[in-house]
Amino acid sequence: MSRMGLGFVEAFYRAYLDGTGGIALAALEPQTGQVVGVVAGGSADIRSRFLRRAWRAFFGAILRKSIVDCVVRSALLNWVRGKLGRRQSDQGETDDVAPGGRERARLQVICALEEWRGTGAAAALMASFRQACREAGCGEIELSVSTDNARAIAFYVRMGCKTVDRGPRITRMRLPVGD
Repeated sequence: MSRMGLGFVEAFYRAYLDGTGGIALAALEPQTGQVVGVVAGGSADIRSRFLRRAWRAFFGAILRKSIVDCVVRSALLNWVRGKLGRRQSDQGETDDVAPGGRERARLQVICALEEWRGTGAAAALMASFRQACREAGCGEIELSVSTDNARAIAFYVRMGCKTVDRGPRITRMRLPVGD
């Protein structure tokens, strides 16, 4: 998403801040109150609604970027394929539904300032996000990470995530939120 430019990214995260079912949390430095990390995500509906609106607002940028940027082109094609092929499976499950019929939340971003990495800030953010998803009635969390980002994948595995799809560019993972 960062390849789409600051305007697109701001609009995307604004949808999570303003949308029903959005979850955005910050980790604060205890003495100064400075933000040292953030996590955001929530209902998969928010992402779907944003992308339905965004293609109109950002059509020119999406088209230009997909011509010159293979990552954007691949993401756009995967999104279109997903929309065209999205049907309920034999078990009645869609991508937005977790086992047991509960909603599947999306983790969109989790990050900590460089000097706070390795301190447990990201783990605390992940635990808080997981709790917020549980309280919202979600059954599990889905996230995507660059396949070549070994540090992030190792972090997610430590948090209990399981890989559900590993492509050349993107790895999809899921994490049950628990009861």
